[in-house]
Amino acid sequence: MIKSLAVGTPIQALDLLALPLSRLLKQATALREATFGRRIVLCAIINARSGNCAMDCRFCSQSRHNHTPIDIFPLLPDAELRERILRMAALPVAHIGIVTSGAALSGEEFSRLRACIAALPTAVKPRVCASLGRLAAEQLTDLAAAGLSRYHHNLETSQAYYPHVCTTQTWEQRRETVLRGMRVGFTACTGGLFGRLVHLIGTHLEQRRHLVDESARAAGAAAVHADFGAVGQE
Repeated sequence: MIKSLAVGTPIQALDLLALPLSRLLKQATALREATFGRRIVLCAIINARSGNCAMDCRFCSQSRHNHTPIDIFPLLPDAELRERILRMAALPVAHIGIVTSGAALSGEEFSRLRACIAALPTAVKPRVCASLGRLAAEQLTDLAAAGLSRYHHNLETSQAYYPHVCTTQTWEQRRETVLRGMRVGFTACTGGLFGRLVHLIGTHLEQRRHLVDESARAAGAAAVHADFGAVGQE
C-alpha cells in the first residue's frame, strides 16, 4: 500500500531502506504518481561563466584548487547568452538555469546579466532561474525587478559534514543565501550531490537524510534536488 511509505520521523525515513529494493521502488513510484501524476519536469542549465573559482569545494571542477581539465571563460557575451536562453525556451524545458562559477557574480558581469534577463520576452522570463553564488540582498532584489522569480543555491551536504567539503564558505552562509532569496520573493531551489561524488560529500545515509531534511525544512525550499555527477580530478 502507498501509505506504508508514509513517514513521520527521520528514523522512519531511514527504515524504508530496509525494504526489498523492488518493493521500495514500486511503492515509491506509486506514491510519486499519486502525488504528481505520470509526468516529469525538465530543467536545463547554461554554463554562463566557467572555472577559476576561488572556493575550495572538494567536489567541484570549477574550483581553481582542483585540477580538472575544463574550459575557463568569463561571462558569455550578451548576444550569445540571450541566444542560448531563447534556444532552450523553444524546447519543452520548464526551468532554464543560468549558472556562473565563483563565490558570487558581481560588478559589470552582474549588471550585464541583469540587463539580459530584463530584456527577455515576457513569456520566457518565468522559466528562467539563476545560480550566481552568494549574492547580497540588493543584488537579489535587482534580479527580481528584472523579472527573475527562481533562485538556485545548493547546501551540498548535511550541516554536520559540510566542513569536510568546503572551508571557504560555511554551511550557514549557504543557507542564508537561500533565505535571502526567499525574502525578496524568489522560489528557492536547493539540494546536494549524490552518485559518484559520495566519497567527497558524505557517504552515510544519515548525512543524506539530513541534507534533504535541512533543505526542505531549515531552508524552506520549494524544490529539493539531487545531483548525480561524475567526479573531477583533485
